[in-house]
Amino acid sequence: MLTLDANILIGWLDRHDACHELAVDIIDSHEWDEFATATVTLAEVLVRPALHGGYEDHLDAITALDVNLYGIDGDMVRTVSTLAARERLRGPDAAVLAVAMRTSTAIATLDRRLAAAARRVGFEVVDEPAEDAVPESGPAWWRWLPSAG
Repeated sequence: MLTLDANILIGWLDRHDACHELAVDIIDSHEWDEFATATVTLAEVLVRPALHGGYEDHLDAITALDVNLYGIDGDMVRTVSTLAARERLRGPDAAVLAVAMRTSTAIATLDRRLAAAARRVGFEVVDEPAEDAVPESGPAWWRWLPSAG
């Protein structure tokens, strides 16, 4: 399983985002993986769509991507708090890393601070497409992306 950070999901959803192509390539090149993220990360991704319309379209696109959502409760709260304090991460970044460490083999992020923290704790970071997975044609999930407007 590959945990997706907010910047990957935002870039994937927004065709005008500076990281759109890279985010699409990363997700495309891991199409055989299952995806995960923290519920707080999903909330972070949906802030702008909630303000500007398109909330449902963006949520539908993420649902179509079949992202597994994990809440932060119980022992996970301690892990998030410890990561935030020890690695000097914002709460949402510590949450997505904690989810990755609990559920996944790697975290996909373009956030250098989060990537550095993940590597310090010995966790794999995906910040570029897999070399052995280049799609031959457009991705099948492309039709689920909300139109930019």
